[in-house]
Parts: sequence; structure tokens; C-alpha cells
Amino acid sequence: MNLTLLQELYLGSNNLSGYIPKEIGALTNLVGLDLSINNLSGYIPKEIGALTNLVGNIPKEISVLANLQTLDMGYNNFSGPVPSEIRNLTMLQWLDLRNNMLSDKDMEIVATFHYTLTLKIV
Repeated sequence: MNLTLLQELYLGSNNLSGYIPKEIGALTNLVGLDLSINNLSGYIPKEIGALTNLVGNIPKEISVLANLQTLDMGYNNFSGPVPSEIRNLTMLQWLDLRNNMLSDKDMEIVATFHYTLTLKIV
């Protein structure tokens, strides 16, 4: 089955388990992806970085990823604001939000981080 033209994939609350397959990176026309409220495990495949058309807000639920060290959401169409809960990601070392639809006002929360963080916003 060829799903390369798929634009929205909403699999939230489906009790999915296992890992996110690397083939998700082939869905380059996705503008919406929801994998929330499942039992997914393992690593997030680097191929997910090919999804450069995602749009919408960054969800506050991102804060449950307590051990997240790298978050690269650059080159998409995310709009703000960046949720204040993102400050709870105390293991985060790299945050890339560049080339999105985020204004300076949307980014205000990022200035309040209390730990060392490499930040790409321009």
C-alpha cells in the first residue's frame, strides 16, 4: 500500500504497543500526526525528521517525555505559543524550533529555561 500522499494520521487512544517504525519518515506529506495515549516504546526513529510539513501548536503533553534530551521540530509550520510545560524537560540539551511560524511572543517561555540548552530558533 502506498501512503506517500497521506496528509493526516491520527492514531491516538488506540492502545498501540511496540515501536514507531522508521517507515513513518516516508509519509512526507503529513501535516498532522497524533500518536498520543498509546503504549508505544523504544526510540523515536530519526526518519521522523523527514516530516517537514507538520502544522499546528506544540502540545503541552510534550512535557511527559521526562528523559527527552533532543527535540528537533525545525522546518515545519508549527505556531505558538510554545507551552510553558516544556520547561519540565530538564534533561533536554538540544531544542530546534527554527523555521516555523513561531513569533517572538510565542518563544518567550524558552528564555526562562534554568539549565544549559543548545537552542536553534533562527
